Amino acid sequence: MRELNTALQKVLNPTRPGQPAVERFGWRFHIGDKVIQTENDCDKDVFNGDVGIVERIDAVEQQVAVRFDERLVKYDFGELDEISLAYAITLHKSQGSEFPAVMIQLATQHYMLLQRNLIYTGITRRKKLVVLIGQKKALGIAVRNDRPQRRYSGLLASLKGHRGKCLRIENLQPIEGGIVIRRREHLEMPMRIFAQHEPLTDAELAVQVIHAVL
Repeated sequence: MRELNTALQKVLNPTRPGQPAVERFGWRFHIGDKVIQTENDCDKDVFNGDVGIVERIDAVEQQVAVRFDERLVKYDFGELDEISLAYAITLHKSQGSEFPAVMIQLATQHYMLLQRNLIYTGITRRKKLVVLIGQKKALGIAVRNDRPQRRYSGLLASLKGHRGKCLRIENLQPIEGGIVIRRREHLEMPMRIFAQHEPLTDAELAVQVIHAVL
């Protein structure tokens, strides 16, 4: 994924003479680069999977400003390990987003990831165009693979640990390893809780959330 992003950056947003840039943690960022947040940062109110555009690079202040929708978030150069280039992202990371066009790479080498639900996720991310690149055999394997997957989540334990506090579901959305919800405690900044440990299907997970919240 890193090599693919670097190659796409050279074509879509190449280095220009006099343009500020910064290189940290194996990535080189330019103004105009498309980037993705790779971990939750409640202090900045940005979360794993949020996509933005690099708007400003300040070499004096050693800061990078990234535009996420209507919000401008500043990163010190030492915090740039929280973001990466997002010209190409995984299907898991794409959940909840839409794009004008989507290109999906399929190969039998990725056998464990050839699942019908992932292909559906990728195809439904597009607004106008979707292009499948790869082997017909890989697509056939994925389409036929509709076996239900068990999810190992710690969501129920997390919810039990927050009983009595102000907990509300803002978005019940399946993600890799669980679902996304938001939690508010005494009007503090919202935090997403990601499931990790208990074996639950999507339906069981949704039921557990509802029972724990009500």
